[in-house]
Amino acid sequence: MHKIIEIKKHRLFYKVIFDDEETIEVEPVIYMKYHLKLCLVLDEKTYQQFINDNLYETYKRIGLNRLKRLQTKHELYTFLIEKGGPKHIVDQIIFEFSEKKYVDDDQFTKIYVELNKQRKGPLYLEKELQKKGVSLSIIRKYIYQIEEAPIVEKLILNKIRLLTNKKTKRQMMIKIKTDLLRIGFHREVVEAVIIKLEDKFPIANDALLEKAYDKARRLIKKDVLDYEDRQKIFKKLYQNGFSTERIKNIIDKHH
Repeated sequence: MHKIIEIKKHRLFYKVIFDDEETIEVEPVIYMKYHLKLCLVLDEKTYQQFINDNLYETYKRIGLNRLKRLQTKHELYTFLIEKGGPKHIVDQIIFEFSEKKYVDDDQFTKIYVELNKQRKGPLYLEKELQKKGVSLSIIRKYIYQIEEAPIVEKLILNKIRLLTNKKTKRQMMIKIKTDLLRIGFHREVVEAVIIKLEDKFPIANDALLEKAYDKARRLIKKDVLDYEDRQKIFKKLYQNGFSTERIKNIIDKHH
Protein backbone atom coordinates (compact mmCIF):
# COMPACT_ATOMS: atom_id res chain seq x y z
CA MET A 1 0.00 0.00 0.00
CA HIS A 2 1.17 3.54 -0.73
CA LYS A 3 -0.05 6.46 1.36
CA ILE A 4 0.34 10.12 0.36
CA ILE A 5 1.85 12.12 3.24
CA GLU A 6 2.67 15.42 1.50
CA ILE A 7 1.73 17.36 -1.65
CA LYS A 8 3.48 20.46 -3.00
CA LYS A 9 2.07 22.35 -5.98
CA HIS A 10 4.59 23.60 -8.55
CA ARG A 11 4.07 25.51 -11.77
CA LEU A 12 4.23 22.46 -14.08
CA PHE A 13 3.59 19.56 -11.71
CA TYR A 14 2.63 18.40 -8.23
CA LYS A 15 5.32 16.98 -6.00
CA VAL A 16 3.72 14.04 -4.25
CA ILE A 17 5.50 12.30 -1.36
CA PHE A 18 4.49 8.84 -0.18
CA ASP A 19 5.05 7.21 3.20
CA ASP A 20 7.86 5.07 1.81
CA GLU A 21 9.69 8.36 1.06
CA GLU A 22 9.08 7.97 -2.68
CA THR A 23 8.76 11.45 -4.23
CA ILE A 24 7.07 11.74 -7.63
CA GLU A 25 6.58 14.76 -9.87
CA VAL A 26 3.00 14.22 -11.00
CA GLU A 27 1.56 15.70 -14.18
CA PRO A 28 -1.60 17.80 -13.53
CA VAL A 29 -3.77 15.58 -15.76
CA ILE A 30 -2.72 12.51 -13.74
CA TYR A 31 -3.18 14.33 -10.44
CA MET A 32 -6.78 15.01 -11.43
CA LYS A 33 -7.36 11.56 -12.94
CA TYR A 34 -6.43 9.77 -9.69
CA HIS A 35 -8.01 12.40 -7.41
CA LEU A 36 -4.81 12.61 -5.38
CA LYS A 37 -4.99 14.15 -1.90
CA LEU A 38 -3.33 13.93 1.49
CA CYS A 39 -3.68 10.58 3.23
CA LEU A 40 -4.97 8.87 0.07
CA VAL A 41 -3.86 5.22 -0.01
CA LEU A 42 -3.20 3.48 -3.32
CA ASP A 43 -3.05 -0.29 -3.53
CA GLU A 44 -0.09 -1.82 -5.38
CA LYS A 45 -1.92 -2.39 -8.65
CA THR A 46 -3.35 1.14 -8.75
CA TYR A 47 -0.01 2.60 -7.71
CA GLN A 48 1.82 0.86 -10.57
CA GLN A 49 -0.81 2.00 -13.06
CA PHE A 50 -0.51 5.53 -11.65
CA ILE A 51 3.29 5.42 -12.11
CA ASN A 52 2.95 4.17 -15.69
CA ASP A 53 0.31 6.76 -16.61
CA ASN A 54 2.38 9.54 -15.10
CA LEU A 55 5.47 8.48 -17.02
CA TYR A 56 3.44 8.48 -20.20
CA GLU A 57 2.12 12.00 -19.64
CA THR A 58 5.55 13.27 -18.56
CA TYR A 59 7.33 12.07 -21.68
CA LYS A 60 4.37 13.02 -23.84
CA ARG A 61 4.76 16.61 -22.60
CA ILE A 62 8.50 16.49 -23.24
CA GLY A 63 7.83 15.11 -26.72
CA LEU A 64 5.27 17.77 -27.57
CA ASN A 65 7.67 20.47 -26.45
CA ARG A 66 10.37 18.92 -28.65
CA LEU A 67 8.02 19.05 -31.62
CA LYS A 68 8.28 22.85 -31.65
CA ARG A 69 11.10 22.01 -34.06
CA LEU A 70 10.73 19.65 -37.02
CA GLN A 71 11.46 16.05 -36.04
CA THR A 72 11.42 12.65 -37.68
CA LYS A 73 10.03 9.68 -35.76
CA HIS A 74 13.56 8.37 -35.26
CA GLU A 75 14.84 11.72 -33.95
CA LEU A 76 11.99 12.08 -31.48
CA TYR A 77 12.28 8.45 -30.38
CA THR A 78 16.03 8.85 -29.78
CA PHE A 79 15.52 12.13 -27.93
CA LEU A 80 12.94 10.64 -25.54
CA ILE A 81 15.04 7.56 -24.87
CA GLU A 82 18.07 9.77 -24.13
CA LYS A 83 15.88 11.77 -21.74
CA GLY A 84 15.31 8.56 -19.80
CA GLY A 85 11.97 7.48 -21.19
CA PRO A 86 11.28 3.74 -20.82
CA LYS A 87 11.14 2.03 -24.20
CA HIS A 88 7.55 0.81 -23.85
CA ILE A 89 6.39 4.32 -22.94
CA VAL A 90 8.31 5.95 -25.80
CA ASP A 91 6.92 3.36 -28.23
CA GLN A 92 3.38 4.27 -27.11
CA ILE A 93 4.03 8.00 -27.51
CA ILE A 94 5.54 7.63 -30.98
CA PHE A 95 2.56 5.52 -32.04
CA GLU A 96 0.08 8.12 -30.73
CA PHE A 97 1.98 11.02 -32.31
CA SER A 98 2.17 9.16 -35.62
CA GLU A 99 -1.56 8.42 -35.59
CA LYS A 100 -2.32 12.09 -34.93
CA LYS A 101 0.27 13.20 -37.53
CA TYR A 102 2.27 15.09 -34.91
CA VAL A 103 5.28 13.32 -36.41
CA ASP A 104 5.13 12.53 -40.10
CA ASP A 105 8.30 11.47 -41.92
CA ASP A 106 6.70 12.07 -45.31
CA GLN A 107 5.78 15.66 -44.48
CA PHE A 108 9.11 16.22 -42.72
CA THR A 109 11.02 15.06 -45.81
CA LYS A 110 8.95 17.22 -48.14
CA ILE A 111 9.70 20.32 -46.06
CA TYR A 112 13.35 19.42 -45.44
CA VAL A 113 14.06 18.94 -49.15
CA GLU A 114 12.25 22.15 -50.09
CA LEU A 115 14.19 24.17 -47.51
CA ASN A 116 17.62 22.77 -48.41
CA LYS A 117 17.62 21.88 -52.11
CA GLN A 118 18.93 25.29 -53.22
CA ARG A 119 22.17 24.90 -51.29
CA LYS A 120 22.74 21.15 -50.93
CA GLY A 121 22.70 18.45 -53.59
CA PRO A 122 20.44 15.38 -53.72
CA LEU A 123 23.20 12.99 -52.62
CA TYR A 124 23.89 15.08 -49.51
CA LEU A 125 20.19 15.42 -48.69
CA GLU A 126 19.67 11.68 -49.06
CA LYS A 127 22.48 10.89 -46.61
CA GLU A 128 21.26 13.43 -44.07
CA LEU A 129 17.70 12.14 -44.21
CA GLN A 130 18.91 8.56 -43.79
CA LYS A 131 20.77 9.66 -40.65
CA LYS A 132 17.45 11.04 -39.41
CA GLY A 133 15.88 7.62 -39.86
CA VAL A 134 13.69 8.36 -42.87
CA SER A 135 13.04 5.39 -45.18
CA LEU A 136 14.61 5.41 -48.63
CA SER A 137 11.21 5.13 -50.29
CA ILE A 138 10.10 8.42 -48.72
CA ILE A 139 13.46 10.11 -49.33
CA ARG A 140 13.55 9.22 -53.02
CA LYS A 141 9.94 10.26 -53.50
CA TYR A 142 11.02 13.87 -52.94
CA ILE A 143 14.68 13.72 -54.00
CA TYR A 144 13.67 12.57 -57.47
CA GLN A 145 11.45 15.65 -57.84
CA ILE A 146 14.43 18.02 -57.63
CA GLU A 147 15.31 19.80 -60.88
CA GLU A 148 19.03 19.76 -60.30
CA ALA A 149 20.45 21.55 -63.37
CA PRO A 150 18.81 24.98 -62.77
CA ILE A 151 19.97 24.93 -59.14
CA VAL A 152 23.52 24.00 -60.16
CA GLU A 153 23.55 26.75 -62.79
CA LYS A 154 22.49 29.37 -60.26
CA LEU A 155 25.13 28.23 -57.77
CA ILE A 156 27.86 28.26 -60.43
CA LEU A 157 27.01 31.80 -61.55
CA ASN A 158 27.08 32.98 -57.91
CA LYS A 159 30.45 31.31 -57.35
CA ILE A 160 31.87 32.84 -60.54
CA ARG A 161 31.00 36.30 -59.21
CA LEU A 162 32.72 35.54 -55.91
CA LEU A 163 35.88 34.11 -57.51
CA THR A 164 36.36 36.62 -60.35
CA ASN A 165 39.75 38.39 -60.02
CA LYS A 166 40.76 35.83 -57.40
CA LYS A 167 41.37 32.73 -59.54
CA THR A 168 42.11 31.85 -63.12
CA LYS A 169 39.40 30.39 -65.32
CA ARG A 170 40.83 26.91 -64.91
CA GLN A 171 41.21 27.25 -61.14
CA MET A 172 37.64 28.53 -60.93
CA MET A 173 36.24 25.62 -62.89
CA ILE A 174 38.12 23.07 -60.80
CA LYS A 175 37.16 24.67 -57.47
CA ILE A 176 33.50 25.11 -58.38
CA LYS A 177 33.23 21.54 -59.60
CA THR A 178 34.90 20.23 -56.44
CA ASP A 179 32.69 22.35 -54.18
CA LEU A 180 29.47 21.23 -55.84
CA LEU A 181 30.42 17.56 -55.76
CA ARG A 182 31.33 17.90 -52.08
CA ILE A 183 27.85 19.19 -51.20
CA GLY A 184 26.10 16.35 -53.00
CA PHE A 185 25.29 17.33 -56.57
CA HIS A 186 25.66 14.65 -59.25
CA ARG A 187 28.92 14.72 -61.19
CA GLU A 188 27.28 14.40 -64.61
CA VAL A 189 24.97 17.36 -63.90
CA VAL A 190 27.77 19.56 -62.58
CA GLU A 191 30.09 18.79 -65.49
CA ALA A 192 27.34 19.38 -68.06
CA VAL A 193 26.40 22.77 -66.60
CA ILE A 194 30.03 23.87 -66.32
CA ILE A 195 30.51 23.10 -70.02
CA LYS A 196 27.31 24.99 -70.82
CA LEU A 197 28.51 28.04 -68.87
CA GLU A 198 32.17 27.93 -69.96
CA ASP A 199 31.91 31.33 -71.67
CA LYS A 200 30.77 32.84 -68.36
CA PHE A 201 34.12 32.08 -66.72
CA PRO A 202 36.28 35.20 -67.12
CA ILE A 203 39.90 35.19 -68.28
CA ALA A 204 42.23 36.10 -65.42
CA ASN A 205 43.31 39.75 -65.45
CA ASP A 206 46.91 41.00 -65.49
CA ALA A 207 46.92 41.72 -61.76
CA LEU A 208 46.13 38.08 -61.02
CA LEU A 209 48.86 36.95 -63.39
CA GLU A 210 51.37 39.28 -61.70
CA LYS A 211 50.39 37.91 -58.31
CA ALA A 212 50.77 34.31 -59.49
CA TYR A 213 54.13 35.12 -61.07
CA ASP A 214 55.43 36.76 -57.88
CA LYS A 215 54.37 33.74 -55.85
CA ALA A 216 56.13 31.31 -58.23
CA ARG A 217 59.21 33.56 -58.36
CA ARG A 218 59.58 33.67 -54.57
CA LEU A 219 59.90 29.88 -54.50
CA ILE A 220 63.19 30.18 -56.39
CA LYS A 221 65.83 31.53 -54.04
CA LYS A 222 68.09 33.09 -56.68
CA ASP A 223 68.74 36.64 -57.76
CA VAL A 224 69.21 35.62 -61.38
CA LEU A 225 67.12 32.94 -63.05
CA ASP A 226 68.52 30.46 -65.51
CA TYR A 227 66.60 28.61 -68.23
CA GLU A 228 65.47 25.78 -65.90
CA ASP A 229 64.18 28.28 -63.34
CA ARG A 230 62.13 30.09 -65.96
CA GLN A 231 60.73 26.74 -67.11
CA LYS A 232 59.65 25.98 -63.54
CA ILE A 233 57.82 29.29 -63.38
CA PHE A 234 56.30 28.65 -66.82
CA LYS A 235 55.05 25.21 -65.75
CA LYS A 236 53.55 26.54 -62.52
CA LEU A 237 51.67 29.35 -64.26
CA TYR A 238 50.49 27.02 -67.02
CA GLN A 239 49.12 24.61 -64.43
CA ASN A 240 47.20 27.52 -62.94
CA GLY A 241 45.44 28.06 -66.25
CA PHE A 242 47.27 31.02 -67.81
CA SER A 243 47.83 30.96 -71.55
CA THR A 244 51.24 30.20 -73.05
CA GLU A 245 51.50 33.62 -74.67
CA ARG A 246 50.71 35.55 -71.49
CA ILE A 247 53.16 33.48 -69.47
CA LYS A 248 55.96 34.10 -71.98
CA ASN A 249 55.19 37.82 -71.97
CA ILE A 250 55.40 38.17 -68.20
CA ILE A 251 58.56 36.08 -67.94
CA ASP A 252 60.16 38.23 -70.68
CA LYS A 253 58.96 41.36 -68.89
CA HIS A 254 60.79 40.42 -65.70
CA HIS A 255 63.92 39.09 -67.37
